[in-house]
Amino acid sequence: APFVKNLGTSYADIFPAEATKAAGADWGIGTNLIGTGPYKILSNDDTTEVVLVKNDDYHGGNVNLDTLRVLYYDDAQTKLIAYENGDIDLSDLPASQLEQYEANHADEIKKYYPLGTTFISLNLKSEYISDVNVRKAISLAINREELVNTILAGAGIPATTFLNNKIPGHDDSLPVMEYNPEKAKKILADAGYNNGINLTAEVRDTDEAIFNAIQGYLEEVGIHLEVKKVDNATWNSDRAAGNVQMTGMQWNALYPDADFQMYNYFYSKNSNNRGVFYDNAEYDKLLDDARASTDEKQRAELYKQADHILTFEDYAAIPLYYPQSQFIAKPFVKDFTVGNLIYHFWNVDVDMK
Repeated sequence: APFVKNLGTSYADIFPAEATKAAGADWGIGTNLIGTGPYKILSNDDTTEVVLVKNDDYHGGNVNLDTLRVLYYDDAQTKLIAYENGDIDLSDLPASQLEQYEANHADEIKKYYPLGTTFISLNLKSEYISDVNVRKAISLAINREELVNTILAGAGIPATTFLNNKIPGHDDSLPVMEYNPEKAKKILADAGYNNGINLTAEVRDTDEAIFNAIQGYLEEVGIHLEVKKVDNATWNSDRAAGNVQMTGMQWNALYPDADFQMYNYFYSKNSNNRGVFYDNAEYDKLLDDARASTDEKQRAELYKQADHILTFEDYAAIPLYYPQSQFIAKPFVKDFTVGNLIYHFWNVDVDMK
């Protein structure tokens, strides 16, 4: 059932066959990419910037911008300093810095809710995390409402389960996930962890503030969490190698279908690539049945059951909140919009008047 929907995403873009064959293994590297969009690639350095120029043959009509530069930054703070200095005109804005920028740039901030969930991604093969009792205790130790209202300044909705609240299959009857540190302590004690346990979270700079708060919650129940901030390259390589015990993740869907959130990340054949190593035959079967069905009501019910297993039986992920996302743009940037995973630049314009 998801196949037809996937054909409408950017993953199913149309490319000329002769160009892909000519480029061979270099297709998609540097400037070896030809599509049907509003821009063409002039230059591409994957460490600094991509320069795009107007595609005069764009089937969608006139493109307003002659040139579009997309710059890469290693951390959010450096990127926002570049915005303040006028080096860039538009940037995403981490929730942890929203309150700071609303004080001086309120008119430049645009907010939206993607079809996503921010959660603690766990390596289920790692020490302690392999025990469902530890995972449940972690979930119970976290005050999601306080987390959203303080660290995020309200830029999110406390999670009630893993599946995003706007996706069919989400159980609308559920309350915010339980916060009960005393129950967490008892679960750990009953499981034999009377002397506390030590865990490590490897996070990117955008998740550091969240995990510093989580560190405090876990400490209260006897879980000592070391928070290590790393750059994107290290984070990606460590996760791929299965060396990250815990980390922060926001997993967005391109369209309102649970398959994108639940199959791509937690299905047994996919979870190893995410550094998760989740393997539950019942969960996989529910997803297989949902993928084979064309009855949307039946599919929603199957995903609802799978979500319950993932979140409340196996605690294979620790949902935190459904994110509010935001970007900040100079007043002269006009008609810029955002999809669930990609920025839409085809109608964007600049008005310097």
